Amino acid sequence: MSHGNSKLNFALNGSTALSGSRARKVVFSVLSFSLAAFCLTSCASNSSSDSATSDGQSLESAPFEFKTSTEHLLEGNNYFKKGDYAKAEIAYRKALRKDPNNPTAKNNLGVILNELGKPDEAIPILQEAIKTDNKNAIAHYVLGKALNSKQRFDEAFTEAKVATELDPTDPISWRTLGEAALGRGDIDTAISSFKQALIIDDTHDLSHHRLAQALAIKGDVEGQIEEERNALELNPNNIDARLSLAIALTNQGKRDDAIAELKEVLEMDPRNNTAQNLYKQISQQPAKTN
Repeated sequence: MSHGNSKLNFALNGSTALSGSRARKVVFSVLSFSLAAFCLTSCASNSSSDSATSDGQSLESAPFEFKTSTEHLLEGNNYFKKGDYAKAEIAYRKALRKDPNNPTAKNNLGVILNELGKPDEAIPILQEAIKTDNKNAIAHYVLGKALNSKQRFDEAFTEAKVATELDPTDPISWRTLGEAALGRGDIDTAISSFKQALIIDDTHDLSHHRLAQALAIKGDVEGQIEEERNALELNPNNIDARLSLAIALTNQGKRDDAIAELKEVLEMDPRNNTAQNLYKQISQQPAKTN
């Protein structure tokens, strides 16, 4: 996952060593369970060739679970690194069943839910994570992102502002703040926030595109075009940036340049209705003559 995506908190609590007496009890419990499992397997083998339980569930999938919360957390982190968010969500939920108050598991589950496009589920989980650990900048800015997606811009602004104060070096916190400010209509704060994100790291096309949007509202068409071009230099497949660039070029009277950008969009996405309509509209305009 690129830096533009949300991050996980990989700080895990260490496991506590077992005392001698507790270790013996654990060994005895494991041995006792092994005998019981053997009896269950033997009985099932005698009654059914497919070893099914009375409710139709195979013994192999029976809900015997020995992993600790930390082990589930590590498993979820591994799935996250691989981009398998669905399995990561399952692992984090298992970690929370083992340890319902684990702030790291709550944070990571909230991040995953937001990445999966489930902000309604992510918001309360992240709020719980923050109640447990209110110094977690990641939880604050991911909550801000989720709130932005629900157009709850005032709340998002508050969370993103806290995130920038806790970690002023994270460009995603500043971009989230800018998006919340943009939603509130605070264009000057949006512009300064996006610029701060780019001062920290100017390699994110989305930050350039968001700044271009804010500059467009401010009436700075030249600045908008420059930032959209910066975004496209970093990511030529950013369709939103290319469409916005086409509109800005049209506003400047650069019809042919705008048409060229729209043709690029339609090559990537032939069914893009916005590009089709703009292309038809702009193509009908007479070309400027010297």
